[in-house]
Amino acid sequence: MSLHVFLVLLLFPSILIFKKDFGREHTAIPLMPMTALETKRINIDIQKTLPQWRKQFERYGRQYGVPWTLIAAVAYQESKWNNEAVSHTGVRGLMQLTTLTAEHLGIDDREDANQSIQGGSFYLKYLYEKSPKHLASSDRWIQALAGYNIGWAHLRDIHRLARAKQMNAYKWSDLKKLLPLKSKEQYKDHFNFGLARGQKTVDFVENVLGYYHTLNAKFPERIIQRNIANANSTNLLNQIQFVTN
Repeated sequence: MSLHVFLVLLLFPSILIFKKDFGREHTAIPLMPMTALETKRINIDIQKTLPQWRKQFERYGRQYGVPWTLIAAVAYQESKWNNEAVSHTGVRGLMQLTTLTAEHLGIDDREDANQSIQGGSFYLKYLYEKSPKHLASSDRWIQALAGYNIGWAHLRDIHRLARAKQMNAYKWSDLKKLLPLKSKEQYKDHFNFGLARGQKTVDFVENVLGYYHTLNAKFPERIIQRNIANANSTNLLNQIQFVTN
């Protein structure tokens, strides 16, 4: 990695730039700044807690073709890397899998860290593969993250609403405006799968991207990694830069 790219990555984190596979145009996604307390906490957790799980993140990242820092970012958003975490809705474990999702993935014990990371990693790649293949990989990962949080059925409802509004739910700039409407009664006739807390999904995606940025800044060797799985797994999110406005 060049000194210029490294300095840009460290000094100008305001916009996340995903380089597209095969030279396609890039997507710029503004990052929500973390508070000083949040920054301090994740830096402490990277030092003290991440080493306990890093090998599993890397292992299943390689196995399924998912950047390990993205898996780790999702896990941090979901549980702060606390394998005993339980949400108010009853989801459990490091990757906060629901009972139904765990059953579909063949996960016997959601509080078994290895099973949770494997299941969450597989599920992320599964959702990525469900998104249209003509999209750039960064846009597909955004769809995967949104689907991971709100559920694929609810995300399909959002795409239906986007068509009615002549918006593009495959672009984050539109998707983040559409998702909060999932909780609005006036739009429920557009939805086949009912109302949902779409603003929570916006927060989830933006938080994950922020943690992903932080992890890649901490582990710059991730930035220049070329292949994380086999020849069928293209660059995905391997090549990124952080640039200023």
